Amino acid sequence: MKLTVLAAGAAFLLLGSAAAAPTTTTKNKNNDSNDSDNAPDLDKIDYKCAGNINYQLINYLNTNSLNRTGATCYKGNGDKSGYTAGIVNFSTQYGDALGVISLYAKDPTYNKEFDALIPTLQKYAQETSGSVEGLDKFCDAWESAANNGRAFYEIQVKYARENYDKPAQLAARYPRLRFPISKSVVFDTAVTNGLGDEGNSLGALIAATNSTITADDSGDSGSTLAVGKFSIDEIKWLTKFLDIREEKSGDNGKGHIAAYRSLIDRKAYMFDGTIEFIDSNSKKIQISCNKAAESTS
Repeated sequence: MKLTVLAAGAAFLLLGSAAAAPTTTTKNKNNDSNDSDNAPDLDKIDYKCAGNINYQLINYLNTNSLNRTGATCYKGNGDKSGYTAGIVNFSTQYGDALGVISLYAKDPTYNKEFDALIPTLQKYAQETSGSVEGLDKFCDAWESAANNGRAFYEIQVKYARENYDKPAQLAARYPRLRFPISKSVVFDTAVTNGLGDEGNSLGALIAATNSTITADDSGDSGSTLAVGKFSIDEIKWLTKFLDIREEKSGDNGKGHIAAYRSLIDRKAYMFDGTIEFIDSNSKKIQISCNKAAESTS
């Protein structure tokens, strides 16, 4: 469940505290015996490619679909969880679905699919209500918008970037987490667990992870975080974070965590070229830069 409440397209974000923030140093691979000769060169991150892969991955993890039109839409459990739709499971209950629709309504391609639904969506967003009464045509309207050209998908990406991705990196004190996989994990956590510093939200999980670091812990990833007076390999920090996220989140995002662990096992830290991971159905999935995700089994 998303803990961040978004009403009428505005995100009310509670970010992690400054004390929870790790800093980053990049080790000189020529002088540090703890670094592997095969460690990735962080100065050669292709941010455009990594970003492309990241959004394909986030879309797949949240929709379990290779469809990149953002058309996915379904009703939650029972009649009190609202509707969930789009690339990061935008919710009628928490208002981010309305946020996307509000942007789309200003776009020249808007075909008035949601006009009859907006008053009800505004009411439920303001009340954080999971009611589906009056929203019978919501999924029809969402799918129609997704099939009305590329604009609706791009608007979803824009909204997710501004309201989840960027605040997630701020909560993790970006750019101190340097690997694309690390940035993807905190983005995904913001989507599934919410932004904030309580419960199992992103800020709380970052703080909980940092609290476990009581000694230096070197590794061979090529990137080292400074947490308080100690240093830790970035991938070791990320592994601890995923462990704590799983412990505190139960089944929420369990398949996402498994996918990221699969990527870590493959040392796919840079999100360059093609990444491969195991999804929640035990399928191998490949995602390539500038290409759609495809199943390999």
